[in-house]
Amino acid sequence: IANLVIGDHCLVKAGQAIPTDGIVVQGSSAIDNSLLTGESLPIDVQAGASVIAGAINLNSPIVIEARRVGSDTELARITKMVLTAQGEKAPIQRLADRISNVFV
Repeated sequence: IANLVIGDHCLVKAGQAIPTDGIVVQGSSAIDNSLLTGESLPIDVQAGASVIAGAINLNSPIVIEARRVGSDTELARITKMVLTAQGEKAPIQRLADRISNVFV
């Protein structure tokens, strides 16, 4: 997975996580995107469908052509946003901190 480059094809068996954002080029299956979208219902995919790294292939083997890899994937982008948000205070919290400094 660490060596995937754009354009590579990879086989994703039933039960495995999809390792890269890409396009299904062979096979059809249902995938679970709940980790990424919160959607609890599986999504049917077939050749030509877009898939996102981190989704779980539920039924049948599919072959994915990598379109975004590593830190360029949607999962990596979401992870970065969450980490950034956890490290920053909301504007209202910063205002409350400034006000409380006056009184403490």
